Amino acid sequence: MTYEEKAKFMYEKHLERMRTYSKNHREKTRETAKKQYQKIKENPEKYKLYLERRRKEYHDRKQKKAQKTDTDEVQAQIVEDEEELEFKDITFE
Repeated sequence: MTYEEKAKFMYEKHLERMRTYSKNHREKTRETAKKQYQKIKENPEKYKLYLERRRKEYHDRKQKKAQKTDTDEVQAQIVEDEEELEFKDITFE
């Protein structure tokens, strides 16, 4: 196992442990999050930076979602013959 593979493996295990802890200690993690939020909200400069970051993340998510739906769309054409209906994918034509 190379150093990079080992580091990635350790990081994934760390994330798994964090998820498990959060799931098992839900109230404690919620209290910690509330305390951190209140601490940020008390300082107007930090709160302004926090809101800007959240807006940016929101717009990035929205843009990524819009790009995903654009690429997932399929253009189709229905061709009627005498007795048959034919579905033609014209996305890449």
